[in-house]
Amino acid sequence: MIVPLTWKRDLRGPKEPTSCGHTLQLTSGVKYLVLFLDKGLTWKAQLTNMMKEVYRAFWTCKHTFGKTWVLKPRVVHWMYSIVMRPILTNSTTVWWPRVRYNVNRTEFSQLQRVACLAITGAMKMTPTAVIEVLLGVPLLHVMIEVEAQVGICRLMCTQQWSHKSTNFGHTRRSRDMEHKPLLQWGLQDASKI
Repeated sequence: MIVPLTWKRDLRGPKEPTSCGHTLQLTSGVKYLVLFLDKGLTWKAQLTNMMKEVYRAFWTCKHTFGKTWVLKPRVVHWMYSIVMRPILTNSTTVWWPRVRYNVNRTEFSQLQRVACLAITGAMKMTPTAVIEVLLGVPLLHVMIEVEAQVGICRLMCTQQWSHKSTNFGHTRRSRDMEHKPLLQWGLQDASKI
């Protein structure tokens, strides 16, 4: 005798995932090492957190200098380029596409303006572009893209970078780099050592 199979539909929706008998809670984002991953991979939380860290480092260092005392402008410039900017350029090979948004470029410009005013002691109404040119400081969003390019080039030279998709985000940048071999000269020689 053949018993017909009956299907019961569960109309309550999807169940929450479980692991070892414990129900896992769903969240909109998670922190993995230094990266903040949100559910759409927009990197907005990552950038917000990094900007907070840079401002925190800046105001911590700000207690050591003022307009008329303690540190010289070249030391403040060193602090910006060695302490604060690397905090922001950390792991750029992952989140660099977020730099393309105008909102973030405005935030980068404001951050760099605060640092440039601290370095020069210029008046608050001095245009940011003028101070950046006088100090020879590159635009921050350009610096982030350069750091991402160097990281991608380093990964390509050690064969740790693979092309997964056709023409989006990270892969587009690495394909652009393949057509510009001048960017890879120094790292190809270094990889042979």
